[in-house]
Amino acid sequence: MQESKHGASVNFDEKETISILNDAVKKSKEIFNRVFDFLKEGNIIISYSGYGVIPATIFFNYLRVLTQEARFELVPSTELYLNVIPYRESTFKIFYIMASLKERNQFARLASSSSVMLVPSLFLIPYRDDPVISRWINEENSIEIDARENQILYSSILASLLGIEVAKELTNRSDMRISNAKRDLESLSEGFSFISERYAEYLESIKELESSGESCDVIYTPSLEPGAIYLMYILQEKGIACRLLRGDIAIGMQDIQRRNILLSTTVEEDIAKEIMFRFKLNSNEKSIKIVFNTDPLLAQLYSVILFSFLI
Repeated sequence: MQESKHGASVNFDEKETISILNDAVKKSKEIFNRVFDFLKEGNIIISYSGYGVIPATIFFNYLRVLTQEARFELVPSTELYLNVIPYRESTFKIFYIMASLKERNQFARLASSSSVMLVPSLFLIPYRDDPVISRWINEENSIEIDARENQILYSSILASLLGIEVAKELTNRSDMRISNAKRDLESLSEGFSFISERYAEYLESIKELESSGESCDVIYTPSLEPGAIYLMYILQEKGIACRLLRGDIAIGMQDIQRRNILLSTTVEEDIAKEIMFRFKLNSNEKSIKIVFNTDPLLAQLYSVILFSFLI
């Protein structure tokens, strides 16, 4: 437990968190060449099931934003094996990220479908010894990643590190945005403490919401979808009923719940301001507004780190 200068306490296990970071950095370097070789050519579908949506979305956003290549898609595994693999005539490859054993049955269906249809696939798998998973993987189609107690945090950091390195290599970019993002990712060990202190009061407000047992809405701007999904999972596991609303969709609604959490970045403040005006959030003392003042690509990981302190 760590106490911020505001007097609020957060669950910050520095030793474990730094261990997760160091392991992710080490693993990203170990597997980079193989991941890059798989992704450097052809149409790529990045896929996921369940919790895997969080690291997969982070990884996809790095490639989509930094490369601006239309050959990358983000498709959930169910849609992939039901509607894409059986019918798409153009060639493509599948890059799949797993983040929980809860996803193994959907993974098995995807792996079976891609095997039958001879679709080249590369699976990032943390649970190779599981009997359901092991049936479908081999040295050619899978990369083993570490299985951690907080697999979502580990996978999200790994996805960020791989995403920026793959994007950099694909584009040969060396501009300030790439440089700053790499620097911030590489210095995350310092960032953990900053995040836990800078946003401690917001975490305490969320904990008060948990204690109240009231239902809530989690509203987010586009860059913070990974963190918003993670927060929704955490709240639901704690027994809080909540809806997940993307900002531009929420604007069209007649009303939202009085208990709500609005996640945004400074770059997306116009969307946030419209939501706040539309639903009079400034005068709502039960509304929690969290703004990340950083590059939106980094904000998606920072939001996952922040909400990991709620576990």
